[in-house]
Amino acid sequence: MAITSAFNSQTGELSIQIDGADDVTIAEVDLLLKVNGKDLAVGEVRSRDVESIEILATGDFANRIDLALVDVFSFVFLNHVTIDAGGGDDHIEAPGADSTLTGGEGDDTIGLAIVLEDTQVVITDSVKVLLGKAFLMEPQSRLCDRFWLCLRH
Repeated sequence: MAITSAFNSQTGELSIQIDGADDVTIAEVDLLLKVNGKDLAVGEVRSRDVESIEILATGDFANRIDLALVDVFSFVFLNHVTIDAGGGDDHIEAPGADSTLTGGEGDDTIGLAIVLEDTQVVITDSVKVLLGKAFLMEPQSRLCDRFWLCLRH
């Protein structure tokens, strides 16, 4: 069981592979990208250099994928996030960026950070599309308001 991460400096894509019951947290600390609190194997990557994030979990495991701290202030050039949590009872906390989120088989919980106007979010669970268009939320607090979906099979 392992988490493998890579960053393509040419395209700005951060890719993460999960093949077990592992948790992943992505955040910015002192202007640098951190995955589970650590730098990537390639060394330091500035959070502003990340243009897309792709996370793929394989197998039937419960994963917690947390991008709640990925925001437009730290990841200023982030265009799209793709998360496929695979099978298992997963918990996803996605940023308020354009996103494609797939819970997969199992009882999944998907939380979205504050979504800005004109943000496109597509959430699927197995084959069914559950939500497919932008929405605007007026937050009272940027750090705690979230939109939650609980997906049960």
